[in-house]
Amino acid sequence: MSTQIISAAVFSQQQLISYDSKPEFRKATLNMKMSCAVLQEAMDPLRDKIENVSQKMSLLVATGHGEFNSTIEFLKEWSLNKHARPFVFQNSLHNSTTGFLTLQKGITAPSFTLSHHYFSGEEALDMAQQLIIGKLSSVVAVVGVDARIQSHLANLKGEGFPHAGWGQGAGAVILASQDFCAQHQLQSFGELKKISMEYQQQKTFHDINEGFSIENFYDSQAVETLASAVLEKKTSPITLPKPNGGSSQIIWTTNV
Repeated sequence: MSTQIISAAVFSQQQLISYDSKPEFRKATLNMKMSCAVLQEAMDPLRDKIENVSQKMSLLVATGHGEFNSTIEFLKEWSLNKHARPFVFQNSLHNSTTGFLTLQKGITAPSFTLSHHYFSGEEALDMAQQLIIGKLSSVVAVVGVDARIQSHLANLKGEGFPHAGWGQGAGAVILASQDFCAQHQLQSFGELKKISMEYQQQKTFHDINEGFSIENFYDSQAVETLASAVLEKKTSPITLPKPNGGSSQIIWTTNV
């Protein structure tokens, strides 16, 4: 069974403007706002074509460090003032971004958070493909999101936490089975063929590829990269170098 790409979206900073003014996003984290914005953009073209799309669609959220900024905020407040802020603690949970998205978008199908160092986006895309091939889900939204670690945490760099100093971003792709596309008369952008990953470990987190820019890299970036390639009609394969010297490759065929 083939895996069709039926929608894609890439986060832009301008999208945050409308979300910052909404009351329901007043206490939302940056991860929540970015992922909600990009998922909304990916879902919008499908709403008129698929009745109750939110209730039929599974959700996979790929993130490297999740809500780490909220975790530090909670621990810092407790350390300095012995004040445990319940809402910040709630936001600090690793899968709170996924929970927020399901509530905001009314998603009732199974939802998961995936983290796999350097390969979170690729693992989420691979899992979505397996869910569709295995007929466990007919349509799956994959969101990759990572907010930049706050600047005051830069001293963690080189002390076992490599994410400090990395970039940030978000992307979304919605995948579906060929039968689902036929049933709802959906136009596919192309077919997701294969995701391959090469786990090549180096001695330290900072032995990176020559010319590799860590400031522009984030853990779940593969989802945004695929979404951008789909929207720009770029050719396959897509090769993504990793900070530890490894790499991944995404192979897809375009229909447009």
